[in-house]
Amino acid sequence: MVKQGQFAGSSSQKKIKNKLRHKQKKTGQSIESTDLEAFVVGRYRLTQSKQLSQVKQEALQRYLMVWLETAQAISAQPWLIQQITKSTFQRINIRLPWQFYMVISDNWMALQRFIVREIPAVPLSDRLIVTDEVNSDQIDTMVAEQLAVNFFIDTFKTDTKRLAGVTTEQIRQLQTSFLTEDQLDWTKVRGLFTPIGYVREKQDDELTKKNGWPH
Repeated sequence: MVKQGQFAGSSSQKKIKNKLRHKQKKTGQSIESTDLEAFVVGRYRLTQSKQLSQVKQEALQRYLMVWLETAQAISAQPWLIQQITKSTFQRINIRLPWQFYMVISDNWMALQRFIVREIPAVPLSDRLIVTDEVNSDQIDTMVAEQLAVNFFIDTFKTDTKRLAGVTTEQIRQLQTSFLTEDQLDWTKVRGLFTPIGYVREKQDDELTKKNGWPH
């Protein structure tokens, strides 16, 4: 059964800047767990590839922010990348368009390398461990599944009875149709989602509103 989820409101860039400015720590000194998101996203902004467009940079930063929020909400050690990544997609669901998922898929391996390198290095009193890495085929399978779910949510979001009646098998079949040799076929995804379009929500934050995603 498919249900509509809620995209947990991510911290704004302004919030991150303020945290980093007012809560800077001396080298080697521990930070509080409440500062973890600001610390990691700050590191990401300093080290991310400058060759990416602004839209792609913002998409990856947005995903990382929600990924970190999801990991902290799960509150388990070690951090299992596969579990956190899938849960993050579920939290985002239709709140961002299919193009967002394409950016994450295309840049996943670099983002994961950052996560694996930087999370254990965060100067917390109890250092974090990350494991269960996700390869390129696995991330495409995850994204294809979430896009299949999103399609049914978009199609039946005004008909809760039909939405509730969507089966796991229907989702699996659509997910499979998006994949060619375990890789996403974005031409098929575009062809299915373009007629639906994308309508921004009134409650979207400023980063979502200004990111320039095509409808």
